[in-house]
Amino acid sequence: MKPTMAAIRAFSIVITALAVSACATPGGTVAVVAVGNVTKNNARTLPVSVVTVGIPKHSASSGSSTLSSIPPAIVRVLPFNDDKRDLDIEGKSTAAFGVPMGNIRFEPSPATLLGQAVISEIKAAGHTVTEGVDGTQITGAIVEFETHTDTTLLYWDVIGSLAVSLQIMGARGSNPGALLDYRARCMERTYIWPSETVIAGVMSKCLNDFANKLRNDIRAANALRNASSGR
Repeated sequence: MKPTMAAIRAFSIVITALAVSACATPGGTVAVVAVGNVTKNNARTLPVSVVTVGIPKHSASSGSSTLSSIPPAIVRVLPFNDDKRDLDIEGKSTAAFGVPMGNIRFEPSPATLLGQAVISEIKAAGHTVTEGVDGTQITGAIVEFETHTDTTLLYWDVIGSLAVSLQIMGARGSNPGALLDYRARCMERTYIWPSETVIAGVMSKCLNDFANKLRNDIRAANALRNASSGR
């Protein structure tokens, strides 16, 4: 006897419930802000919460680099622009069958994290970071800084992505240089619930990839040297 549509629907609900139940095993995630029920086409889904994930501050490694190959400069790193900053869209995690399990936000903010990474790399390269207006200026615009999960019944792929545009200018914003675009994409597979530790590790890897690219980017070194010399 062929199964009825009602039977198929009931079976699907049971499978989904089992998958969600399996995904809800303790893994370290902490919901800090309740967003409430999410509806789509008037169909109620599971409550979706916001999880805060702390990202460690980037620390540049010592040693020679392309940025350290130019004469020492005095640099002012301006606050980064992050128009895409939104509590609910920095990241999302899902259970099997695409069932939403939570939204993610990062602390410190992506703008703070990326600004700190640039400052760390500039200092490690032997340059001086100042608050004064007479230093060569570096500013950045965040295009993307987020994470999401690709999920199966067996594992989660935690995927992080980062995109930022830097601009290096002369003192007081004179002689604006070309925009320098950087991108990074990182992934880690986990067979248990993707905890804050896993997510933080993936985004830290993206942050380190960006810093490594900046450290050894001849475009950035030339722009910094030209802006410092007034060329």
